[in-house]
Amino acid sequence: MLMGGQRVCASRDFPAELDRANRLVGLLNLPPGDSELPFTTLVKDADCAADLLLALTDPALGLEVYRPEGARARTVRPADAEDLGLHLRAGRDWFDVKGGVTVDEVHVPIARLLELLRSGRRTVPVDANTLIYLSESLRRTLARLADVAHCKRAGVQVGLVHVPALADLGPGVEVPLAWRAMAQRLAQAPRIVPRQPDGLKAELRPFQIEGMHWLQRMAHWAPGAVLADDIGLGKTVQALSLLLHRQALGPALVVAPLTLASNWQREQERFAPGLRLRWLKTTSDKERQKLKSGQVVWASWDLMAQRIDALAPMQWATLVLDEAQAAKNPSTRRAQSLFSLQAGFGLALSGTPVENRIAELWSLMRATVPGLLGGWAAGRPFAMTWARRLSSEGKNGQPSAWPG
Repeated sequence: MLMGGQRVCASRDFPAELDRANRLVGLLNLPPGDSELPFTTLVKDADCAADLLLALTDPALGLEVYRPEGARARTVRPADAEDLGLHLRAGRDWFDVKGGVTVDEVHVPIARLLELLRSGRRTVPVDANTLIYLSESLRRTLARLADVAHCKRAGVQVGLVHVPALADLGPGVEVPLAWRAMAQRLAQAPRIVPRQPDGLKAELRPFQIEGMHWLQRMAHWAPGAVLADDIGLGKTVQALSLLLHRQALGPALVVAPLTLASNWQREQERFAPGLRLRWLKTTSDKERQKLKSGQVVWASWDLMAQRIDALAPMQWATLVLDEAQAAKNPSTRRAQSLFSLQAGFGLALSGTPVENRIAELWSLMRATVPGLLGGWAAGRPFAMTWARRLSSEGKNGQPSAWPG
């Protein structure tokens, strides 16, 4: 062999070369190849190709990479959590999520990132020769968002109740004051020392006390909750305790079957005489506009739907739905009317939250905790999970209270 015009020879250590080649194959996590073409690997998957290119350029390996003459260089640009830039905007029941990942002036929108992540991809194709590689830390950050975000025509949205899951999305996320306020209330909730409200004239059982305390903590930060237990275990008195606890915040609305009107009046007079119960049927529009703190408007399900044009514009401090499975079909006028009500906190009471189909649970959660299960199409699988949890918790004879 000639080098520089001089004849030279090389002395090779074949066992050492083979050993180094095998170790390199192991470091690169490559298959060994076949007997005819050893140390030859054909990579067809973009994620695997990105992994290989990043590994080959690792300075720790000390490799020189050669390409066939005329071949275009394939480049991989790693994206880390620091490259993520998001900003959230508060809506009525949702936070809209805008932004994405930007690497070397190349921007990938958040909707596309979540789509690729949910399909198991680690890379984002930019063009025929460039990939953006999502690092492990970035994928972990995005995974928390992907678990609760819902992609709609308007973009990516997350429900108000999902603040706990997204408490720390990283420094590149701008959140509105509403998000910060809810996160602060969430952090405060476990430290709240619940107590029996003044004016509650009842000797509660231990599990009722536990339910009352849980409701007070939930009402401190969450948009709503569902209290599900068997008939006769005191859901009404726990609801009355919540109404007393929140009476200073403004008027409340109770929606229940007409057959329970006398029961509600009897239990209110016995256990919460300080509340002023008014019947929607006998309350004029003028009187309704002048409702004060501590006043509770009671309406049947049918009357609520009939008067929804007058009830929907009002901001209720508390909304209580008794026998909430009455709105199990989201396509009915009753359920649609219910969805338009505005309340600081919504409480659904039900002994049978699922009567026939698991999908009925979606309507119940939509009314009390908007955004928890997403839209109708996306929410049905989540509803199945909630229903299984309800079934398992109900077997021990204790009331089930969600979310928690």
